[in-house]
Amino acid sequence: MLLWVTQTDFGGLAGVVTVSVLAVSMTHVVSPGTLTGVLDGFPHLAGSASGFASFVRFTMGAAGTASLGIFNDGTPRSFGVATVVFSVIGLVAATAARPPAFKRRN
Repeated sequence: MLLWVTQTDFGGLAGVVTVSVLAVSMTHVVSPGTLTGVLDGFPHLAGSASGFASFVRFTMGAAGTASLGIFNDGTPRSFGVATVVFSVIGLVAATAARPPAFKRRN
């Protein structure tokens, strides 16, 4: 939806801000439960995992900001494209890093 809003200029600045806030807020809704689920079997790694998650979040933010600076064309299009590209990179990384399913013992 963000890509569509930024490419068509639907809603102007208010449209871009509204869709951006929705996209970013969903990250904060999903993130705690996801980290909790990942650490369920490894509670002794909670501090390291939290630090690493923060490192990845800030690194991806810096890379996204740098790409916006490099590819900025003065319109919201570069913002929409960068957000979608980095979302796909995150999805691919999360899928590739997913551990195999655990077999439960009876």
